[in-house]
Amino acid sequence: MRFTKIYAVPALALFTAVACGTSPGGDAPLDAGAGTMDAGALGDAGDGNPDGGAFDGASDAGFDGGAPDAVADSGVAADAAADGGTAQDAGNDASNDAGSQAFLPVGLAAVTVGTCALSVQGAVKCWGSESFGLEGPGFRGDAPGEMATLLPISLGVGVTRGRSCPPRRVARSRWLPNTSANRPKERRKSCDTRPQSPRRQTLGTMGDALPVVPVGAVRQVATNRHTCAVLADGTVKCWGKNEFGELGYGDKRARGGLAGEVLGLSAVDLGAGRKAQQVGVGAHHSCALLDNGSVKCWGNNTWGQLGYGNTTNLGDAPNEMGANLPAVDLGLGRTATAIAIGGGHSCALLDNKTIKCWGLNDRGAVGDGSTTNRGDGPNEMGANLPAVTLPPGRTALAVAASTDDQSASHTCALLDDGNVTCWGDNRDGELGLGSTATALSGNHATVALGTGRRASKIACGQWTTCALLDDNTMKCWGHNASGQLGQGSKTTLGDGPNELGDALPAIKL
Repeated sequence: MRFTKIYAVPALALFTAVACGTSPGGDAPLDAGAGTMDAGALGDAGDGNPDGGAFDGASDAGFDGGAPDAVADSGVAADAAADGGTAQDAGNDASNDAGSQAFLPVGLAAVTVGTCALSVQGAVKCWGSESFGLEGPGFRGDAPGEMATLLPISLGVGVTRGRSCPPRRVARSRWLPNTSANRPKERRKSCDTRPQSPRRQTLGTMGDALPVVPVGAVRQVATNRHTCAVLADGTVKCWGKNEFGELGYGDKRARGGLAGEVLGLSAVDLGAGRKAQQVGVGAHHSCALLDNGSVKCWGNNTWGQLGYGNTTNLGDAPNEMGANLPAVDLGLGRTATAIAIGGGHSCALLDNKTIKCWGLNDRGAVGDGSTTNRGDGPNEMGANLPAVTLPPGRTALAVAASTDDQSASHTCALLDDGNVTCWGDNRDGELGLGSTATALSGNHATVALGTGRRASKIACGQWTTCALLDDNTMKCWGHNASGQLGQGSKTTLGDGPNELGDALPAIKL
């Protein structure tokens, strides 16, 4: 049985906890970070059969949290170097097996001012601003020695994050207004003007004191200022803020703040007979990947982020959902296998392993080589919407989008050779180029991950990017005022030369 626990971080960011077992192949229906939940949208990197979060059921050939052995590295498989680099896994390397105390990451999530990792044991560790569920004051990861002593989040007795439902979280700080004055200056290193006394996590609010959200059995959840969940039966329910109809109930009434509101939620109308494979949320809009490979979006449409060739908000009035809500035109014969929803833009990984994005493009997050918004006028979608240009000869296995700051978004792709390319806003080096130059497409040098290293999963925070590598280590780069890079400092990394690759240490978990 799966159930959902949710805790508050700065703003309405939420976190799912499930109690469920693993299945052969790691997916069925979601594997540990691949599929829908990791960085907002992963096409199950590695097996050539992108699952959008619900298909596959087979070994992921080395990309499934570093374990190609279909038993999730539980200490009983011959896993040859996937388990923390140890070649003999059959219970002999207890320091790295799932049954040990070692934290072996298999999933990751980057949020507004923090980062989280999911271990093969189902434990969750988070660092950055306000500790994200660690009771008590202060940042974590911004001072030497803090990462080595970082404790897992308390989700309650016997409760872990299940491998089948890895975390995806987005957040926004209540104590930091989203204004240009609060954006970090380019190349700023050890100083920051942001408050250094974050709001404390109230003691006694985690663990068994954290109530279960009464939405039923949950397959996947996405959250920002509002939250949407795909339930086990493929229906979608949403709650939280609703200024633009982003909840999809044909009105602007917020839900979830009163007793019994979540319990009594109806399913979002996706159309007769349609089920969702994945849901994603931006700052004020939502999108769902449906079981027929189509994508539908609703909510705020100021920049065309819904993809309908206009700027009309949808979902905020009656008769705008269901059969009246069209599918996004992805091109003749094209279907989506995964989606990634940014603060003001939307992206889809298509069945031909290309990526198309639309919406807010002031910093190039759409990746079409321009800074012109896409999807807000006629004749901009379908065949007229170009796929993101990737490095020559490369295709995409996954796409991730920064989900909060509408005017400073970036997007990243996990390529078929395990490299990572990013485009869009780069004021903090979040594109991993060793500079602060904006990139308007993905056709440039890939991120230096370290000698011989390749990525298996990616995640985009507001001004940061993180990758889970093939040796089960994590690296993050970009803004670091809260220690979200996990390096025991507040130094921004990736905005200058010689800061990435072998020069960037893996996060010590």
